[in-house]
Amino acid sequence: MSSAADILTESGQERSSKSISPVQTGALRPVWPSAYDDANAVRVSTEADELAFGSREDKLSGCVLQRKAWDLNAQYLTAVFVGVREPLPLDQRSRGELGVAYQQQQAATVRRRDQAGTVAAELDAKRAIEESATGDVARASRGVLERAWVPEPREEK
Repeated sequence: MSSAADILTESGQERSSKSISPVQTGALRPVWPSAYDDANAVRVSTEADELAFGSREDKLSGCVLQRKAWDLNAQYLTAVFVGVREPLPLDQRSRGELGVAYQQQQAATVRRRDQAGTVAAELDAKRAIEESATGDVARASRGVLERAWVPEPREEK
């Protein structure tokens, strides 16, 4: 809206090219000669975004179309706008998403999730301990150690 080409200055004059540019560019840019121009001529455009957003006239016609579209959308949505009812009483409103019951429900959900997470973590740890004690590596290691290690007899003094 701030770059709408149909908005004039306080004195009723057209605003600058930069002020009606959607990307706020207003630097001069060279326009290279076409096949129809003098081969050595380089024209200068004051609208640096003209290739992307069109000339001032294009922007003005776009403003007209945009405002018509806004008006039409407002007509389509009028039933929604006028169909809004008065707010419910405070006691009914406090039962909803921002009310006490909702907050209590959220706290209970968090507690259940945390408890479930703790139980799951404990079960995972127990499973890992059991696997390390009964897994293939543990059994192979135990067998090697049993065959390789023979306690030396103690000498009694």
